[in-house]
Order: sequence, then C-alpha cells, then structure tokens
Amino acid sequence: MEALVIRYYNLNRFLLSLTGLWPFQNKIVRQIQHFFVHTIFLSSVLVQIFKLATIEPSIESYIDVSSYALLCLAYISKYSMYIYQFQNVKYLIIRLCHNWDLLFYEKEHEIMQEYALKVLICSLIIILVIWTSFLWIYDVIAPLNGSHHAKPPFSAEYFIDEEVYFYHILMHMYLIFIIGMAVFIALETFYAVCVQHACGLFYIVGYRFEEALNESVLNLPPFAKKSFDIFEKIARAIEAHKNAIEFVDHMNSCFSKSYFVLLILVIAAVTVNSTAVLQAITAARTYDAANNLARIINITCGLFCLCYCGQKLIDCSTSISKKVYNLPWFLAPVEIQGSLLVVMQRSLKECTLVLGTLFPVSFELFAAVLKMSSYYITTLRALQ
Repeated sequence: MEALVIRYYNLNRFLLSLTGLWPFQNKIVRQIQHFFVHTIFLSSVLVQIFKLATIEPSIESYIDVSSYALLCLAYISKYSMYIYQFQNVKYLIIRLCHNWDLLFYEKEHEIMQEYALKVLICSLIIILVIWTSFLWIYDVIAPLNGSHHAKPPFSAEYFIDEEVYFYHILMHMYLIFIIGMAVFIALETFYAVCVQHACGLFYIVGYRFEEALNESVLNLPPFAKKSFDIFEKIARAIEAHKNAIEFVDHMNSCFSKSYFVLLILVIAAVTVNSTAVLQAITAARTYDAANNLARIINITCGLFCLCYCGQKLIDCSTSISKKVYNLPWFLAPVEIQGSLLVVMQRSLKECTLVLGTLFPVSFELFAAVLKMSSYYITTLRALQ
C-alpha cells in the first residue's frame, strides 16, 4: 500500500499529514497536531464570541463579526467530525488501495492511472485558487505605490491593547487562517480522490461488460461461447459493479454527516458575508467589501467543486445501464441475460454522496443552495 500511495496519492498524504489527518502517521505526533489545531480553532471562536459580547447590539455589528466566525465553525466541525470517523476513514483508504489489486486487465490499470492523474491536477488547482485568492486582498485594491495601515482580516476581541500588541494579534489571526485553509484543502482534495477513484471503478465496470459482450464473441455458436469465458467475464463485471457501489456506500458513511453540517454553515456563511458586502459598499469600506467578497467566491467555488464531484459520480454510475443496453446483450446466453437486466435496473439508481441521508450532491443542490441563500440575504437586508 505504501508504494501505491507514494506513486499516486503522495500529495494528498502530505496535505493530510500537515494537520494530523493521515491515519497511518505516528500516533503521538498526530495527537499533538490534533491538540494544536483544536486549540487554534477554539481560540478563534472564543475571541469572536468575546467581540459579540462587547459590541453595541445591532444587526450590522453581529453580521460583521459572524461573517468569519461561521467559517471558523465550519473548520472546527469539518476537522472534528473527520477525526470522529477516523477509523472508518482509515478503512476507506485501505479499501481504496486494495481496489488496485483487484484490477484484471492492463487497460484497467491505465484507466485508474488516468483518474489518479486527474485528481492530482484537480488538487493542484484547488491549492492554487484558494491560496492566491486570499493573498493580501487590500494590496489589490490600494494603489501599488501607496501606503496603508495593516488591518486585521476579521473582527475579534482580545482584551489587550490592540495597538501595542497589534502584530501579535495579527499573527494569531493569520495562523487561524493558514491552519483553516490547510484543513479545508486537505479534506476537499481527499474527497476529490475518493470521488475520482469511484468514477474509475464505474468506468471499469462498463469496460468489463464491453469486453464480455463483444459482438464478435456473442455471434459465435453456443458451444464455442463457453471457450471465451463469457460467464466468468460477466461474473467479474458484476463483482466490480458491486465493489464500486460498496465503495460509494463506504464514502457516504465517512462524509455524509460532516458535509450535512457543512452545508448548513455554508448557507449561513454565504448569507452573512453577502449582507456584509452590501453593508461595506454602502459605508464605502473597500477593504471589508473585498475581504467578504473573497470569502463568498471561495465558499461558492468550494461548494461548486463538491457538487461537481457528486454530479460526476452520478453520471458515471448511471452510464453503466446505457453501456450495457447499447451492447448486444440479447445475444448472450439465456442464463446470464437475467443478471444483465438486474445490472441495468440497479444502474438506473444513482450512486452519489448523500448529505445527512436527505440531499444528493449534484448541480441541483448547488442551485438550491444559491437560491436559498439569496432568499435569506433579501430577508436579512429587509430586517436592517
């Protein structure tokens, strides 16, 4: 397994190891990392709660403070629920690596390598987009040859002299941001790895059926068909289909609850940050407007990537039915035609990540979240 991880998933292992999320790293080191990350995240929530407790009560003030507090809650929930499912995730990684040992044809290895390369490129794009979009937003807005006083990226209360300890506070805030982004990138790229792997498994199922139901083989006389091991090939294809479905079910057991909580926080974060942008524009606070806008863009892009992966998984799982139907399955021996019909019927049922057993991850969910957020934004603005 170690050689396989190094060859195809080394970047993802590195990203998960940075924050103690790789199940196979040293246990003591991992626990120290867990303690450090949880301490940073909890401190981020506390200083923002202190701010809420000390500011003058108003909707505008609460929106300003909670715009980043909701993201911190998302980091904590995502990190904590992953650790809660640690053993389950460990078995998922073992299963993912074991699936490579089940590949039979050379073509199947090429298919899985292609999907592994796709997820590597996807991971690099996610890292590039997220990190670059948050780099010194104010420098983009302010004149390049001008000077401006550094400003904290979010509102917080430390109960100390903020002018004297300004850079200490700023260092703590950027540490929160860096660790939060590291956790987000590590977990989102790992999710992408699992989805692409599942898509590869479904593609292999279709390939095995195409190999078994080759028209040149099916046109042979009945006594000659057995020499081409049609029965064995069909059994191998059905077993691969079963394995792909079970892998997706295992994914659901690992990710379903955490992404359901994340979905609620995403809707709240988009709503609050959008309202904060409108507030900042009205008050001519350019930095605050750009800061909140960058958060909205990144949250929306993250949600889109999540839904894109879910939609891709749906398309790959349902494509098997079309592939088998378009093959000359009716020329196959009568003994296996019934099995093929069962496969086609099962493939019509979508396989994807389901949030909280309620919401299938797809483009429909993405549109529904944006629509719901726009409704809440309108309501919140009306209350102001």
